[in-house]
Amino acid sequence: MLRSVAGIPLTKKRVAPEMWSFVGLRCCLAAGYALWLTVQAAAQTQIEVSPMWQVYREYARTAVPAGQFNLVQIGSLRAGTVISGTLHASKEGSSLVWDIVPTADVEAWGRARQGMFNSIDRDRAVTTPAPVTRQIVQEGNYTLVFYGDNWWFENNINANLWMLSRLTPDEQKGLYAWAQQLVSEVDKRFEMPRFKVTIRPCGDVNASSEFATGNILICSELLDRLRTSENALRGIFFHELGHTLLTLWGLPGERIEDLADEFAVFMLLQLRGGPGMASDLGDYFKTSSDPWAHFYQILQGYEPHSLGIQRARNIDLVLRDPPQSMERWNSQVYPHMRTEHLVRIIQDPRPYGSKEIAEYVLKVRRQ
Repeated sequence: MLRSVAGIPLTKKRVAPEMWSFVGLRCCLAAGYALWLTVQAAAQTQIEVSPMWQVYREYARTAVPAGQFNLVQIGSLRAGTVISGTLHASKEGSSLVWDIVPTADVEAWGRARQGMFNSIDRDRAVTTPAPVTRQIVQEGNYTLVFYGDNWWFENNINANLWMLSRLTPDEQKGLYAWAQQLVSEVDKRFEMPRFKVTIRPCGDVNASSEFATGNILICSELLDRLRTSENALRGIFFHELGHTLLTLWGLPGERIEDLADEFAVFMLLQLRGGPGMASDLGDYFKTSSDPWAHFYQILQGYEPHSLGIQRARNIDLVLRDPPQSMERWNSQVYPHMRTEHLVRIIQDPRPYGSKEIAEYVLKVRRQ
């Protein structure tokens, strides 16, 4: 027999009358609380989009020959963008010159530095690791340039840069609409206390759920990194939603990252094309971090998530037999689902839904 969760039997095995009484009382209390929440507000989730937008760029191992320069294309930057970060060298303590110049001016920049005894940048040389700060005055395409201030050896430069700019009103509205689309999938299904979804710069490529309130933070740096993978981004939002709802519903496991991954798959499978979306999420986890660095962080106690390859494997295991996992999640989630959505599940059964559990929850609510 599968495990019973939230008082809902996962098989048709007979339940003792006294157990029905206990379950009925608990479910009635839950239904009363859900009704109170419904009266409080129709829209349960606030959305807040910051006018600021930050992206993270890592330019790894740019070879700078001795006494010569090399460059990295940054791309288009708007006026007012603030760039900050750090330059590291394969031989730390090395001296070099860096600059961020309009791409159209790179050739002239290089010509001005030709010649063995050129000292145009002698006072601008920095020692690695070196901080980078620059504000862009005019919109356009820009290039990061490195000049080797040493005539004896080649260096490899790693540049870690943060670029902070201001969104246009239309861009803010677009982000709000994107978040609203995801939030509507939640609001139309579940009864839950209010929480807030915020999109803003974080100084990290990440997303998080605040355990005390259930509020979800989505970093602009993460949105930028996943700009070509909408499915993975949906999955990460639903991962954080898993933390939030388990917290707000008082269910166990709200801090377990693998459980939040499984909830994300549960939510994705509610949508059309869900298996493909979940597979894309697993693919993202495979490549999202350096496994050796991640493993070291786990050993140090800094990293609560499993290795990306493990998270991808766990998703693959769920997708091999979705009904088994979905049945368990249905038993936990349906007691918190809106009545109209439960009716929809009964009248129009969906893949991986459970008409039996939906009917049971409605029956208890009517008692």
